[in-house]
Amino acid sequence: MRTIRLATEHSGMQRAARRRRVLLTVAPIATLTAVCCALVLPRSVASATTASNRQPKATAVAPPAKLLDSGTTPGASRTVGLRDGGSHRDLLGHQGEPSAPLPTAATTSWLPVFNQDFPDPTILVDGPRIYAYSTALDFMATPGISSIALTHWSGYWDAMPHVPSWATWWSTWAPSVTVNAAGDYVEFYGTLDQDLGTHCIGHAVSTSPTGPFVDTSTGPIVCQPSLGGSIDPSVFTDASGQHYLLWKSDGNSIGLASQIWAAPIDPSLDALTGSPVAVLTNDQAWQEGVVENPDMVEVNGTYHLFYSGGPFAAASYATGIAHCTTPLGPCTDGSANPVLTSAPGMAGPGAATTFVIPSGQLMMAFAAWPGAVGYSNGGYRAMYLATLNFNGDTPILAPVTRSSANPGVA
Repeated sequence: MRTIRLATEHSGMQRAARRRRVLLTVAPIATLTAVCCALVLPRSVASATTASNRQPKATAVAPPAKLLDSGTTPGASRTVGLRDGGSHRDLLGHQGEPSAPLPTAATTSWLPVFNQDFPDPTILVDGPRIYAYSTALDFMATPGISSIALTHWSGYWDAMPHVPSWATWWSTWAPSVTVNAAGDYVEFYGTLDQDLGTHCIGHAVSTSPTGPFVDTSTGPIVCQPSLGGSIDPSVFTDASGQHYLLWKSDGNSIGLASQIWAAPIDPSLDALTGSPVAVLTNDQAWQEGVVENPDMVEVNGTYHLFYSGGPFAAASYATGIAHCTTPLGPCTDGSANPVLTSAPGMAGPGAATTFVIPSGQLMMAFAAWPGAVGYSNGGYRAMYLATLNFNGDTPILAPVTRSSANPGVA
């Protein structure tokens, strides 16, 4: 019998090149205190984005969060990622609920299931309804859409209409939404910290999957300024219920290596409970100096980490996989990377997020260019779906399309 555990994320990195940037007044500089090679900042509920590419309840203020800053990389282990949210409300706990039929399987080419700009998608399954969230669009910090059968998506709404004072509005990228031990919905996201001038990871909380996600913090939960900043958060929950936060240090934005990191996080998803470990570093030619968008899934005792490699605004952008012995590594790259590349109907597939639908089928959502590649060329990144199965450690991805080829929201 196959067992599957998922992670929340990705995360991904979206540099919205064609979008207008609106900057708010810079907040007062938060006090940073050096502690054993790390910086401690007042904990935040939202932040993390990079130049490379949710909100807590209004009554609660997030506790102090660690701002990590280290110029060294532990070990050469690698990590893989997948998003599931790993909560009692999430995918795996709905065997008794009606299963939505899968959309039509494509045979020769890929078609988007949501044919509008929706970069860096993350998926939350909540009962029979499936929610998707993306990088900031159209003056929405966290655009949201939802579906019952995966074929028709309704929206948009802004799941996080306000950001904390330290964050930059409309610079929220690659969200990851999951559920904590208290049953609250938690959104991790990347944003530009106005005081630090770099991208960091924040987190926000809501009592509903539609929001509003609220962040009352005074600073990010994770940031690594000396490593280029921190982006692309994703939460993985193992079989014991232990949560892990995965993210990318954006070294390629400042001429350093880009890396994927992992650390244990508490049941409330408020603070890291252990030291971060670098589990993956860009070291393969196809990655073109970039690894990002971690997303982890456990299948039959093996931890598989999906990630993106290359420049996101190019057809060479692709999805790779690594295999890990634990959520904190060690991890090794797959032997046949990349595992998802440009194909008829799409270019530059990346920012993958995995999830399980109520029927038990493991799925993958990702963004790709359905036509012109690059925002500067008039392109947009639509959302695609695939069924995901494994033959040993080899992922088998099959295209899934809408039952109707009509674009947009149904």
